[in-house]
Amino acid sequence: MNLTGLTGTDINKIFINYDLTLYDSGSGTVNPGESCDITVNFNNLDYHALFGYLGQDTIAINPDTVHLEIYDHAFSGTAYFEDPHIYIYINNSYGVPIDLNFADFSSFSTVDNSYDSYPFPLSYVPVMAPDVSQIGGHANTTITLDTNNFPQIRNILNSSPKYLFFGVDGYLNPSGYTHNFATDSSYFDVDVEVNLPLWGYASYLVLEDTVKADFAQYFHDYDEIQWVRFLYNVDNGMPTQVQYQVYFDDSLHNILDSLFHTQEEMQIVESGVLDANYKVIASTHKTTDIKYERPELDKLQNTKYIRFRGYVQTTDFETAQLVKFYADYVLSMRVGVQVQASVNTSNY
Repeated sequence: MNLTGLTGTDINKIFINYDLTLYDSGSGTVNPGESCDITVNFNNLDYHALFGYLGQDTIAINPDTVHLEIYDHAFSGTAYFEDPHIYIYINNSYGVPIDLNFADFSSFSTVDNSYDSYPFPLSYVPVMAPDVSQIGGHANTTITLDTNNFPQIRNILNSSPKYLFFGVDGYLNPSGYTHNFATDSSYFDVDVEVNLPLWGYASYLVLEDTVKADFAQYFHDYDEIQWVRFLYNVDNGMPTQVQYQVYFDDSLHNILDSLFHTQEEMQIVESGVLDANYKVIASTHKTTDIKYERPELDKLQNTKYIRFRGYVQTTDFETAQLVKFYADYVLSMRVGVQVQASVNTSNY
């Protein structure tokens, strides 16, 4: 059997030449109307390379998710970015032109635990394909979304989205017949990058983090403790005002007590010192000394976690004053614990 390949005027057909040998079954003659049927099946096909026309078809591409870590601990408020960008990088090593349709574009915000969907600003996006002289290589296509071609991008990112979701369909050979190729190492992938230059302002953005703190293992002789003093030293080198609260949680994250009991008691750390261009030139220092005595100390006995919550707002955010963040900006907090106890040495 001889395969002549994908040639001729009939598209996507393989021409096969058969050499048949007929063996006499005893009659010695072939009667009119008698025929020979041949059935051919191709099973478990494998290929090294394909050349020809692969037709027009719609293919589903695995959806992509972008994790915006900057919002991992955001629970309230908004952050405004003046010049955000979304870059979509497409790498195609198939010799097949493809149009992409972004059928699903949505976000998830931890502020209100909501999903929101948005219309993608571009219709079908043509994707570059390598030509036959570039077999083994790939063609790159970059899609850029910014405030010029997608003004809604600011509103999307102001909602504190922890995740962005992209669902994509591809349409092969949108312009019709052309010469295609594919190899056993060809690939197609889509990567998404969100670029958030730290230039903007924040309005009552709430950030929260939790650390393990098993008081039972720290204070074995709890009944002998008279008081515990917490000393907080904060150096704020950011162009933000920070107000913070500390919660003491049990094993189920129920609040046993808080460091400050009223909004007025919560400590405010002023913004770092700014120059005329709103750039921080010096840090602002704040020391807070809190002493727990009995019976208040009894509330902390079952503490398993300490939860820190910060309320952040940039300088002059009420007037939408834009500020810029630089890599050398630092906000640091150091916590010291002092314990006074009555110890009976005869017990040791």
